[in-house]
Amino acid sequence: MPSKFASLRVAAALIIAGIALHISFLLYVFHPTSLSGLFFPLFVAMPWLLLFGCVRLAAAKIATLRLINLAAATFLIVGCWVYYYTIFLHPDAQGGLIFMVVPAIASALFMLFILVLAITRIQTNASLSQHRDA
Repeated sequence: MPSKFASLRVAAALIIAGIALHISFLLYVFHPTSLSGLFFPLFVAMPWLLLFGCVRLAAAKIATLRLINLAAATFLIVGCWVYYYTIFLHPDAQGGLIFMVVPAIASALFMLFILVLAITRIQTNASLSQHRDA
């Protein structure tokens, strides 16, 4: 049975790989020339930073870490496939919008996941304090 630390290492590896691959697809078609050009790489990295927040919230629960790893692996594979398809297989003038749509959808889903993790963490802490008082 894998330990909590192995799941944390897998999560860290997936997050680092995801940031690197998704930003490399962006930089293949987008070449920032000014400081304002850093918005797009940060926007593409935002879902991965939210996943890092999920890992921090669920660091003590191995089952939740496995679910986060599954979400990260799925987003890594699907995101890379969508970027690859848009850039190389179906190039279009509006293809650059994919670098706004994919991170926006993923960020919304991961923010919802963070909200659920925070609510369950608050409820768990409240129930533990009630048991201690009894």
